[in-house]
Amino acid sequence: MVGRCVNFRVGLRYEWYSTTRKRICVGNFSGGPKKSYRAGGYNNYTISELTKPLQQTANLTGMKFLTHFVQYNSVVATEKEISESSKDLVQHIKDPALNPDVALKKY
Repeated sequence: MVGRCVNFRVGLRYEWYSTTRKRICVGNFSGGPKKSYRAGGYNNYTISELTKPLQQTANLTGMKFLTHFVQYNSVVATEKEISESSKDLVQHIKDPALNPDVALKKY
């Protein structure tokens, strides 16, 4: 499930067919606290709302958009916290429950 990085400029412009049936998972290391990513917060939008254009790009290119990963407070995080969060991101990406094909087989 850990896939190749997709160059969207090339992917959309010249090789849109190469993205079909691939999965995309956004790993977001946000500088602000979680409370700033909501209506009325400093950033005014949730992370989910901010990633809508990426979700639509995935839809248009035939990709499956998987649940995103967010690490808040990255600006003030220690090296240890960032390292642990990076490990959490890898675990998140490898989680079989993220794979829609696997998740659907449970039902």
